[in-house]
This record gives sequence, C-alpha cells and structure tokens, in this order.
Amino acid sequence: MPPFLALILTFGGIFVLLRRDLRLEPYTSRAQWLPLFWLFISASRFVSEWLVALGFPVGSGSIEDGSPIDRLVYIAMIVGGVVILNRRQVNLNDLFRKNRYLVAFLAYCLLAVVWSDHPFISLKRWIKVLGHPIMVLVVLTEPDPGAAVRSLFRRSAFIILPLSVLMIKYYPEIGRAYEAWSGDVMLTGVTTNKNLLGATCYLFALFFAWDLLRQFKEPKSLEWKNEVRLSGAFFLIAFWVLLQSNSKTSFVALMVGMAVLWFVNSPSRAPKVGVLILSSLVFVVVVQGVFDVYGLALSLLGKDATLTDRTILWEQLFEMVEDPLLGVGFESFWLGERVEFLWSQERFAFRPNQAHNGYLETYLNLGALGLLFLGALLFSIYRKAKANLIIENRFGAFQMAFLVSAVTYNWTEAAFKTVHFVFLVLYFVTVDYRENVEFDQGHV
Repeated sequence: MPPFLALILTFGGIFVLLRRDLRLEPYTSRAQWLPLFWLFISASRFVSEWLVALGFPVGSGSIEDGSPIDRLVYIAMIVGGVVILNRRQVNLNDLFRKNRYLVAFLAYCLLAVVWSDHPFISLKRWIKVLGHPIMVLVVLTEPDPGAAVRSLFRRSAFIILPLSVLMIKYYPEIGRAYEAWSGDVMLTGVTTNKNLLGATCYLFALFFAWDLLRQFKEPKSLEWKNEVRLSGAFFLIAFWVLLQSNSKTSFVALMVGMAVLWFVNSPSRAPKVGVLILSSLVFVVVVQGVFDVYGLALSLLGKDATLTDRTILWEQLFEMVEDPLLGVGFESFWLGERVEFLWSQERFAFRPNQAHNGYLETYLNLGALGLLFLGALLFSIYRKAKANLIIENRFGAFQMAFLVSAVTYNWTEAAFKTVHFVFLVLYFVTVDYRENVEFDQGHV
C-alpha cells in the first residue's frame, strides 16, 4: 500500500472512531480536548519534536532550558486548565482533604526546588508536573467522571496506536530510530525511543484488558458486542506494537498488571490482595537471595546483567550522591557538571539522562525523604484501590493493577518524573474529587 494512501486511511479511521465515541459519550464537554492533547503529548513526544519530525526547522533548545515552543504550549495548557477549574468552582478544601498524600508529595517537591543548584529550571519542571493533577481535575469535574476518564483513554488510544502502526510500517523516518550504543534499529512509533513506546502500549493494553473485564459484566446488546470487539481489537493492536518494540520491562509490567486484574476480578479474592502482594514480595526477596532469580530472568529475557540492567550506571550514581537525606533538588540531578561528568566516561557512551530506576531517580533528586513521600503516596493509592474493590467499584481493579505494574516498571525505568506517561496515569488513579470514579452507570 502506498504510504500516502495508508496515511489517508489511518486518519479516516481515527476520525470515524472519535466521532463514534462522541456519539456514545454525549455528556463529555468540549473541555475534554485539553486533557486529551496533554495526554497525547505525554504518551508520544513534545510539540517541538513533532515539528522536527515533520520537517519543520524548529530549534530544540538546550537540556537546561528546553524548547521555547514546548514551554509556551505547556503554559497555555496549564492556564487553560486553571481557567476551566475556576469556572467550575473547584472546592480546594475538599480537594486537599481527600488528596493529602499527593499534596504532601507535591509540596515537598516544591520545597526541594530551594536547595537545587538550578532552582529556576527546577521550578519550571515542577510547574509542568503540576499540570498533571490540573488535567485530571478537568476530567473529574465533568458531569459523569467515570465516563469522562474512560472516554479520554479510549480517544487517546484511537489516535496514538494507529499512528504508531502507520509510522512504523510506512514512515520509518519518523517511526524508527537507531540504538545509540549498538546501532540496531528500534521501533519508536509516535514516541522517541522503544522504551517509551513500550510504556505507552503496556498502559493502553492494560486499560483495554480492564475495560474488557468490565464490559463482560454489562448487559448484553448489539452495542455491547461492538464495544467488546473494539476494545479487543485495540488490546491486540497495543499488545502487537508492544511486542514489536522489544521493551522487556514494559512486557513484564503488562503481564504483572494483567495477573493482578485476573486476581481481583473475583469479589471474594479482592480483600486478600494485600496479603498476596506482601507474601509475593517476601517470596521474591528470599528466592532472589538464595537462587539469584533476577540474574536468571535477565538471561531468559535476553538481557545482559550489567549494561542492559544498568547496574554499572546505578553503582556510579550511588557514588555521586552528596546528600542522602535531601538529594540535589527537584529534577536537578541530570543537569550541569554531573551529567557532563557521566557523559565524558567511555562506559557511558550511550549518554544516559535518567537512572533507569524510578526509586533511584527519586533518591538522587529528592533524597531519602523524597522516597518516604513517594512511598506514602503509593500506599495511599493501594488503600484507595482496595477500598474501591471492597465496595465493588470496578475502577479499583484498574487502580490496583496499574499500581503493582507501575511499581514493577520502575525497577528498570525511571517513570516517576515530569511528563512521563506512567507518571500521568498515576495521577488518574490517585486524585479524588467529589465521589470516587465509578463505571457502573450504564455507559458502554
């Protein structure tokens, strides 16, 4: 098929799917396009990177300052979100009361700007992160929050997954790249590297797996059959692209998430999920200490236990820690002399810009106190998810599956940072406003 014809068919299909979703969810307002655009950027690439990929001569800016175009886009979206929430008269007292662990985490991150050696850059990145809860609130203040959340993820998948397939197969100059240290071809789709593509696909696949389980409990009808087929088709597309991306971490995270979905799908097993997670952690620690299962698993997955596992990088990063309690400041470690020192070493010729471990990344930037706040936030998500499971709110299953899979994902990738798609979804399963998100309102 000629690339131009594939392009026309892809955009035509996206238009049909979006139009169909708008017809099925007529109660979502036009304000939903703002968080949809935010999600699209978080799951793909910055606006400046899209412009460069499409052939426009746009400067990308420095690592410290970023692109002026991206800065303008993010400011405009955040201001737009604030205006929407102001018109909807969001109750801040109620918001802070229901989300005190998230507020504490964000407040500590803001405080960590003070001791950063690049405070202005750190503050700009904190403001960008603040856009996540703002966009989530734009969705949750819709008349039907459950339908709005589900519609947002569906619409974003209807755009991102077909575009990724299109770019991988017909526009390789955009959808493919080369590994910096091996020269091998890697599939990137709408993102900029295979790991980001893998993360995007794993999250969409997990969402559609949960959506299918949810739909199987709905009343059967012709519309129901069409919805099941559509969700099943997009689960397969996401899974296929995930396999093509060769992102082992994302694949393992998806398998873990789907296992949790299966376990909590039964109301009788749901209250026991905490015992399952705790016993699994104890089992893994004991077996790892005796048999080195981690190294064996890496070899079975085709990974090298040193370079691909990033253990050499981790050892170096631990040696560079100056303040174990507070870290170097919010989103500040990979700036200035530290990154120049790392990139000057031959063993780090691949020029890392993250720790490839979300907990180590948090430790470097926010110290042990930051890890404590992050742990409290994750535990609050667990409590909310378990409470929803007990009252048979079906969103609890997705909350729990995402939580366990994200904790797994961050063992070899750093996703608790800035505009990473995993970090954005974390806010969707964390933020509470008014009533809990519910999906039992007849919307299919």
